[in-house]
Amino acid sequence: MPFDPTIPGDTDPVIAPPLRAQFNALKALIDTLTTQLAAQQAQINALLPIGIIVGWPKSLPAMPALPGTWVECHGQLLSDGESPLDGQAIPNLNSAQLFLRGATASGGTGGAEVHAHDVDLSGTSAGDPGASGGSTVPWATYPTTSASSLPPHYEVVWVMRVK
Repeated sequence: MPFDPTIPGDTDPVIAPPLRAQFNALKALIDTLTTQLAAQQAQINALLPIGIIVGWPKSLPAMPALPGTWVECHGQLLSDGESPLDGQAIPNLNSAQLFLRGATASGGTGGAEVHAHDVDLSGTSAGDPGASGGSTVPWATYPTTSASSLPPHYEVVWVMRVK
């Protein structure tokens, strides 16, 4: 007997055998859905390994909560006995505002918030030295002002699959 949410009706007497049949049908439906969900999770697990880091647009309107198999990358110590990463520090990729960069090993950092360059002008002339008004530049290098090296970007929250 498949589960029928209309049985028993609001005014039907509660009789044990039909009610028991309804509970058993409901349990069978829950078991089927649980098995299907486990199969879907296994497919996801095969595609996305533990430790994978992805960008998550957390602040979009109506964005669902992060599933329990993922955590935000804020440098926290993971406390989850079901995860092979239990007791390890999650990389701090959000509040440190780091770009991800490929390498042969993970965990290294580098770069700088700002940068400046010295422009070598030695031997350079302003204008045409052979014509009137031309002169040789009196300094060897000219420092530029500091500037941000941040290109245009879209911000996401970095998250990691932990189990």
